[in-house]
Amino acid sequence: MALAYGIMRSAEAERAEEHHVLAVVGIIIVVFFWRLLVLRGVEVFERAGLVPAAAVLEARSALTDSGYTTSETEVVANDAASRPVASLLVIVGFVGPVTFLDCWASASSSRHQRTSGSVRLCLSS
Repeated sequence: MALAYGIMRSAEAERAEEHHVLAVVGIIIVVFFWRLLVLRGVEVFERAGLVPAAAVLEARSALTDSGYTTSETEVVANDAASRPVASLLVIVGFVGPVTFLDCWASASSSRHQRTSGSVRLCLSS
């Protein structure tokens, strides 16, 4: 009985370790993706006529939904190529953290049960 318990315990520990690795990999992917979105926004906003420092500020403020209202924001809003990128940054900034926290919580928990109504868009699914 003790041997069987030891084997089950090590399997549980191994499974928990796999979940922690998945959580760390998920965090790295999310940070990398977040940085790519900011860089893409900066690139598009610079083409709209913003200086690099203002383009970085506008990309970050769109992604974090900070709501800065400046003349640079008007440049972004008036440029047809920049509007879809700014909209994407705002949407990802709104949905992204919730999805990330959901994935991190599900990857770090040892339970494998999923609720029927939840949609999992992460590595542990």
